[in-house]
Amino acid sequence: MNKTHAVIKRPGQPAAIELVDTSLDGINTIVEGMSGTAMRARAFFPDGRDLVVHCNDDGLALGLPPNLFRPSDGAPVVGVAIATKVDRDGYALPMTEADAAAALALIAGMEAV
Repeated sequence: MNKTHAVIKRPGQPAAIELVDTSLDGINTIVEGMSGTAMRARAFFPDGRDLVVHCNDDGLALGLPPNLFRPSDGAPVVGVAIATKVDRDGYALPMTEADAAAALALIAGMEAV
């Protein structure tokens, strides 16, 4: 198990920083199904690492509720979303407090109204 800080956004609730299992199985559990990448913000963090927002890959087909909207095109992100810091291969990395605060601010700005 690979526990680190991540930003979790559940539909109808404010985004929050939580200590979670960021392995593939852990992310799949959080998004309640097979995870897919909803968005990748390249070089988002000061150390040049990327931020990835994961969601349920089948969320639209399952009728999951809107949760966030992608800033790039306004497309909905449905169901539970998790934002993680990743390396270039997409593996989750630990977030510092500053990293988590920056990710939380980004996710808060994407919330569905």
